[in-house]
Amino acid sequence: MAEQQKGALGRILEHSINEFYIFDIDTLVYKYVSKAAIDHLGYNEEELLKLSPPDITAHFTKKAYKNLIRPLLKQKIKEVSLESYHLRKDGSTYPVRIQLHTLDYLGNKVLVAIAVDITKEKTAAEEIEESRHFIESFADTSPELLYVFDFLKGDYVYFSNHIKEMLGYEVDDVLNGKEKLFTKLHPNDFQKVAYNFQEKIKSIGDDEVVETEYRVQHRDGHWVWLSSRDKPFKRDAHGNVIQTVGTAQDITRRMQYEQQLEKQNEELKKTNAELDRFVYSSSHDLRAPLASVLGLINIALLENSPAEKDVYIKLMETSVNRLDRFIQDIINYSRNSRLEIDHDEIDFKQLLEETIDNLNFMDDVNAIQLTSSIEAKVPFSSDHRRLTVIFNNLISNAIRYRSRSVDQSYIHIQVNTTPEYAQITISDNGIGIAPEHQAKIFDMFFKASNEKHGSGIGLYIVKETMNVLNATITVESKTRVGTTFTLTVPNLAVKA
Repeated sequence: MAEQQKGALGRILEHSINEFYIFDIDTLVYKYVSKAAIDHLGYNEEELLKLSPPDITAHFTKKAYKNLIRPLLKQKIKEVSLESYHLRKDGSTYPVRIQLHTLDYLGNKVLVAIAVDITKEKTAAEEIEESRHFIESFADTSPELLYVFDFLKGDYVYFSNHIKEMLGYEVDDVLNGKEKLFTKLHPNDFQKVAYNFQEKIKSIGDDEVVETEYRVQHRDGHWVWLSSRDKPFKRDAHGNVIQTVGTAQDITRRMQYEQQLEKQNEELKKTNAELDRFVYSSSHDLRAPLASVLGLINIALLENSPAEKDVYIKLMETSVNRLDRFIQDIINYSRNSRLEIDHDEIDFKQLLEETIDNLNFMDDVNAIQLTSSIEAKVPFSSDHRRLTVIFNNLISNAIRYRSRSVDQSYIHIQVNTTPEYAQITISDNGIGIAPEHQAKIFDMFFKASNEKHGSGIGLYIVKETMNVLNATITVESKTRVGTTFTLTVPNLAVKA
């Protein structure tokens, strides 16, 4: 009966691809081995029936194996599962998954082991791990940021480590929701990104790509321009996109360059427009004094009276001075646009004295009371040459456009210096500037009044010079009351 039972078991397990073992609880010696066990291990049946599990299972002694099965024998557990390696007769090994449990066999309680060869499974797992490692290594060495977005989870499920270098965030912080990238988008880019990432990409084919340029706030606070390319990665049974894969590249430098180029183009357009106006207007302003001088010379040659000749010479001097002022304006404009800023220690009292000396040739200069109040409590540094141009133009305008209807014309200059800037006001009680003209007085060749001869370039040069100094200028004026210019000029003195 026992032999019949043993034979029946053998026939049942003959075609099994798994290894089947029955062994004694005490001695651990095999009582039965299946055909698959014989084939896999390379032993014949007689040889195997003289062995025990520790003889063919790597890293196990007899004592260790008994410790392994002790809970099973005491019925504390129903089964023992483990992964190990079986040792072939030729010394080679292969991975197995083993299940151990107890069984009544031929009237005795025995241990049964079923071993499954998991070589293919291990190989596949190793290949998957190798592929995963290769992909992650490729992603981490790529200059682009790689990521996967899952619509079912409503968040990213993969980011390459490049996010740390690009945006300063840790991968784990982004994937576990501690850092929400959508909250880091620039307000001006949020709608575009939300539409492209969550709507547009759902309606495209698998081979199509959605490209987006946008800004994300770096962990340290500055903005990073990214250019992303996203496409469908995974769809559900109904064809709906449930995952997308994308790459993002840092294009901050490119965007800064493009913005700088755009700014330079705008400045070039402005320069070209101003050059056209300059050529048109300056040709008249240069020729008019010369034509006047030539006319006066012709008249003077016909005049015999020395007194009359002196009158004509004085008129010639006025025209020449006018021409000289205009040429000087052109020189100042040219210098301002191409020379670097000097860091000179400024003595405002001396600067005003130099300015007044330069303007002594002007008509009516002696009819104006000029006062100043200078409080230079801290050293002040700026570009002396450019400040001279600013003072010359503003004070000469105040002289030129004085009011003849007041008892006493005046110009008052007030200066206060601080470690950060100098605040300068230049006030007069001249004819003033009409409200409708005040927004245009800093335009090239704009003239708010026809009462005096002028090129209309002086205040334009003042504004351009202030821009180079990173300074500001404002104006308050009422017609027939007067004008006040307020200047705020940065202090370029080196701070301790």
